[in-house]
Order: sequence, then C-alpha cells, then structure tokens
Amino acid sequence: MMSKLRRFNLFIFVTVIVVASSGALLLQLTNGDKKLSDLTLRKLADKNNILVGAAVNYSKLSRDSTYRSLLANEYNALTIENDISLVVFTQ
Repeated sequence: MMSKLRRFNLFIFVTVIVVASSGALLLQLTNGDKKLSDLTLRKLADKNNILVGAAVNYSKLSRDSTYRSLLANEYNALTIENDISLVVFTQ
C-alpha cells in the first residue's frame, strides 16, 4: 500500500504532466488557418490521441443538457464523482 506522501507526490507529478501537455497542445495547434477560439480541448486532445477528462456529477449529468453538451464538446473521457469507472466518448 502506498503511503500518503507517495500518493501525494504521484498526484503532483500527474498534475504537472497534464498541465504541461495542455500548454504544449495549445502552442502546437495555433496555426494560421484556424482561430484558437474555434478549437475545443477535445479537438486538440483527439488530434493528438490524448484522453482529457473530468470528474462529473452524475445527477447533474443526467438532468442538465447544457452540462452534458459542454462536457461532450470539451472532454473525451469522464469519471463520475466518487466512482472509478471511466466513460469514453466516441465519434
């Protein structure tokens, strides 16, 4: 079993990797023929074969169409809050 300090260090490491990857994606994909505002996080991730996800509230996900739409546009992987299962959107 991992100690709390080791889990915290792993969490920090993964967070740094995700933030750095997101920044690199944004820099890489700001070419002249596309406006940055036309790109979504999901499009950037799909183009680079990266899963970008969020932890979501299941009851809000099932009731709120705006919430669902935003999540579907921006993320290609979801995890229900307080659950370890993963939902991957396919096109």
